Amino acid sequence: MYQWAVEWVANRHGARDRGQRRQQLILGFLFFLFFILGCIWGNWARVRC
Repeated sequence: MYQWAVEWVANRHGARDRGQRRQQLILGFLFFLFFILGCIWGNWARVRC
């Protein structure tokens, strides 16, 4: 799931730069964190684990 999120974010913004790539990895990681938190709380978008 994490790898998919990183690739999706990177592909969406077309990051080719190393600097941009790093920024996209951070955004992907934040997205992953929100997904996990939502999964734990169970209220965010009705996520089920």
